[in-house]
Amino acid sequence: MLAAAGMASGLGLLVASPVFDTLWLVGLYGWTLWPLLAAITLGLRWMRLRRS
Repeated sequence: MLAAAGMASGLGLLVASPVFDTLWLVGLYGWTLWPLLAAITLGLRWMRLRRS
């Protein structure tokens, strides 16, 4: 999903639209933050499985 947002944000160079500007930010910051979100999610799952 983040890769698709990053690819679609390239259209923001051709079309002046706030939607494509937002997609650019989602692709840029989402791509750098997804490892952190994945680590938190997997850590919480691991803790939940460890308790049971």
